[in-house]
Amino acid sequence: MAKKTVIEALKKSPMFQLSLSSKELFHSNFLYWIWNISPALFKDIINELLGHNSSKTWPDKYSVKREYNNYDLCVVDSIDTVKLVIENKVKSIPNLKQLKAYKNYEDGKKNNDVEYLLLSLTDDFPEKQEITKEWSFANYRRLSEVIRELISGKYSSKLDAYQKSIFRDYCTFIDCLHQIQSEWRINEFTPYRIESDDYKELRINDLKEKIRFSKMCVMLGAIIEQELKKTVDYNTERAHIFGDNNKDNIGQIFINSGMTRSQGLLEIKILVKSAVALVIQIQGNQYRHCIEFALSKSYKDDKKNWEKYSVDQSTGWYIRSHIDKNQAPFIAFKNSKLPLEIRPCPSRKGKGDGYNKYGNEFLYQSIIIPEGTLVGEIFNMVIYDCKRIFEHIS
Repeated sequence: MAKKTVIEALKKSPMFQLSLSSKELFHSNFLYWIWNISPALFKDIINELLGHNSSKTWPDKYSVKREYNNYDLCVVDSIDTVKLVIENKVKSIPNLKQLKAYKNYEDGKKNNDVEYLLLSLTDDFPEKQEITKEWSFANYRRLSEVIRELISGKYSSKLDAYQKSIFRDYCTFIDCLHQIQSEWRINEFTPYRIESDDYKELRINDLKEKIRFSKMCVMLGAIIEQELKKTVDYNTERAHIFGDNNKDNIGQIFINSGMTRSQGLLEIKILVKSAVALVIQIQGNQYRHCIEFALSKSYKDDKKNWEKYSVDQSTGWYIRSHIDKNQAPFIAFKNSKLPLEIRPCPSRKGKGDGYNKYGNEFLYQSIIIPEGTLVGEIFNMVIYDCKRIFEHIS
């Protein structure tokens, strides 16, 4: 279908409109409803998604539970032993750490008596190869195909007209959603910024931002590993980076994507000292140089942190006076206006102390990403900055 047709179909879909209040919970509830009206249909749908008919998944007597043991949806036997876990990812992106944290994992290994099924709107997410070693995977288009085939065939005479209309609306809705997200493809020639009033009107701009930035994260991770010959760690949480005995991780690249303030976020962190990381952040129209450090090693006064760490880093990561030919913490994007404006600038009156901050332990400066910048240009800038950081570490 053409994009305009897809958007109109979503606007007219009751299922789509109802789903907006809870994008992931809605799909789990829908699968739960299927089990309630027809356990046999639910079983056939899941078997198709798993790709096999598993006797260990389906005991003689089984039931389906919502939010049991913190699972989105699960199949249990007559004594409530979990046999199958189903995880829905629509608004959020599949995450290896989260999936491994489920209670049926022991020492990071899957419990062989339980099967795991991941349903995701996007096919591109970090560490997919590692995740799918343990989880069967299907996207929502595949779910739509399976439901359509079963309700028009084997179960055609077993469902009433109202139930069939609900199924058809649901399948149209998830088909359209899959088609829209598949158009958010990323390659080096893709414009970095994609603005559309349609996405805002449909209230799916959050999906667009999360999925696009997740795809950029996957692509950038591959480029970093190829260009810099470094293994990427897809976890940028402070506790992970600044954990105990982390000196062996100096020079490690941490990368992840997310969303804050309704905007996608891509960040790259490189540990340069046990308590200090240099950070590149891309969000909205800002390309940022940041420094982050462990709370236990920071001053409670952000000005003291600025004075210590902006001088301490010999990379020229920050600028402490306005544009200096010998000090160029940023290079200009192709379409940037010159002279390059670094925000905030310490030498300008009324512009503060020359840095912005999140708390006392995260300081940054930024430049504007100009209109028309391509994803490949963003990645080139990241690789350039990473190389400078590694030169500093050396």
